[in-house]
Amino acid sequence: MFQENHLNETDYVLRTSFEQPPGVHFHHFYLTHDQMVTLEKRGTVAVTTTVDAGHSHDLVVRRAHGSNLLWLEVITCDGGHKDCWDKHTHGAHLFWS
Repeated sequence: MFQENHLNETDYVLRTSFEQPPGVHFHHFYLTHDQMVTLEKRGTVAVTTTVDAGHSHDLVVRRAHGSNLLWLEVITCDGGHKDCWDKHTHGAHLFWS
């Protein structure tokens, strides 16, 4: 699922949602080099996910506690809410294929 328009970005995937509706799905989001540097320094980054199951999410993420950037923690979803409406868990991980 690698997309050529993101060649110079790091691909993360939001944990899978099993909520009905909209059905089982997950979302990708892409981080630039500068965003990765911000996360490495324990900052937060705002991102928008890909569209899957007819919707996307606006997230604020940070490096998960004790993580080497393999895992990110979702701080807020869709306008400052603690949880996404379709119940994705609060984690995202580096995507590898």
